[in-house]
Amino acid sequence: MQIDVECYDDPNQIIFLPHCMLAEEGSLPFTTHEQAKKLPLAAALFDVAGVVSVTIGSDYIKVTKQEGRPFEEVSKACLSVINDCLTPLVEESCNRENHGGYLFTEAACLGLLAIF
Repeated sequence: MQIDVECYDDPNQIIFLPHCMLAEEGSLPFTTHEQAKKLPLAAALFDVAGVVSVTIGSDYIKVTKQEGRPFEEVSKACLSVINDCLTPLVEESCNRENHGGYLFTEAACLGLLAIF
């Protein structure tokens, strides 16, 4: 699965673009590990040393790292987690009727279903 990694003006934010639609609309911000437990991808990203927040958007995943943590270290670890979580979903989505091209339905995002 191809995932592009970008950073913008804030050197502590890392944007992952998985080239697939993750949700129908909106974004799911997680600012604590406790919140992230509701969605296994977010929880797994919080397990990466240095991650302080995670946002899952319609076609991106944004991770904010601790200031001073090496970008490359955090981005490689997060990329591995994202691949591990999303690849099975993408493969499954290709083998069944999906939800209009999205990996998560709006109900799944709103309900924060644990589908990983």
